[in-house]
Amino acid sequence: MPALDSCEPQVMRALEKAAWTILRAPYYLNVAGLIFFADLRAQQIQTDNGRSRRIIVAEIKCFANETNDQDELYRAIGQYALYREALRMKGDDDELYLAVSEPAYQRLLRLHLVARVLHDLGVKLIVIDLEREVIFQWIE
Repeated sequence: MPALDSCEPQVMRALEKAAWTILRAPYYLNVAGLIFFADLRAQQIQTDNGRSRRIIVAEIKCFANETNDQDELYRAIGQYALYREALRMKGDDDELYLAVSEPAYQRLLRLHLVARVLHDLGVKLIVIDLEREVIFQWIE
């Protein structure tokens, strides 16, 4: 079982406050003999104009120690790419997101080089205000 990121509880509470239901934490993907553990799988049911269901899988990265930002970034991008391909190979249409704290987003992920790489790779982000435990921004 993988270790919890330090901000994982706040991310889960932020999603729950936004009417998401956590389905599994962690969420495992078994593909081609490899097992990957994404941090969570959640669903949101909307009933405004009929019933619709949206499911996401999220990998949470806190970037809690600035001295390790670069290593955490490498790890996050690699995990995201592997999880996205695993979902595709399973024929799963769940949307994959990288969930990060708002300070980490401002400090690291908005840097021009990093932002370009994330955009080019199609990485979707959920930016979380950890203190208020709310979603700050969805970035498609």
